[in-house]
Amino acid sequence: ARIFLWATDKDGKLTLAAGKGWENLGIKPGEAVGDSIFAVYSQPDILENIAQVLAGNDRTWNAREGHFMHEIRLTALRDANGEVVGAVGVSTDITESEKSIATLETANQQLEGRLQQQTAVCNAAVADSEKKYRNLVETSQELIWSIDIQGLLTFVNSAAKRIYGYEPPEMIGRRFTEFLYPEQKTRQRQIFAQLLA
Repeated sequence: ARIFLWATDKDGKLTLAAGKGWENLGIKPGEAVGDSIFAVYSQPDILENIAQVLAGNDRTWNAREGHFMHEIRLTALRDANGEVVGAVGVSTDITESEKSIATLETANQQLEGRLQQQTAVCNAAVADSEKKYRNLVETSQELIWSIDIQGLLTFVNSAAKRIYGYEPPEMIGRRFTEFLYPEQKTRQRQIFAQLLA
C-alpha cells in the first residue's frame, strides 16, 4: 500500500510531505512543504479532524479524496512543556482493500440471497413431504401408532376408530396394552421390554 508522511507546525503549515501516496492527491512528494494542510484537503470532515489534532486530540479515520481512499493517523506534536507545536501524520492508501471489502460484501449478499432461495425450496419440499406423509398415515386402513418409553400412546391414526372403536384423542396418553386382546398382552409386553433393553 502506498503511504505518505506529513507533518505540520501549530498553524497547519506543512513541514514534511514525503512518500509516493502524495501522488494520489496530484501532488509530488515534497512539493506541498510550506503550504497549509487546510489548502491540500478540501473535505470538511478531514479539516475538522486536523483542527482537532492541532488542538491536542489524536485522531485516526478513513477519508475519500476522489477515487482514492486512505486511512489517516494523526498525532499532535508537543514541546517539552506539553504544548502543541504541530502534528505528524501517516496516510495509508486503502483503496484496493476497500474495493476488496466491497466485492466481498456484494458476494456475501448474493450468497445470502441464494441461501434464502435454497432454504425456501427445501422448506417447501419438506412441507410437501410432511403433507404426503400425514395424508398417507391418516388415510391408511392399517393402524399406525407410536408410544413413549413408558408404553403410553403418543400417536394413533384414524384407523383406530375402525379397529378398536375409539377416536384417536381417546387413546392418546393411555397404555398401548389397554387396547390389546388378552392373548396378545404377554407377548407384546415382552417385545416392548426387549425394545427398551
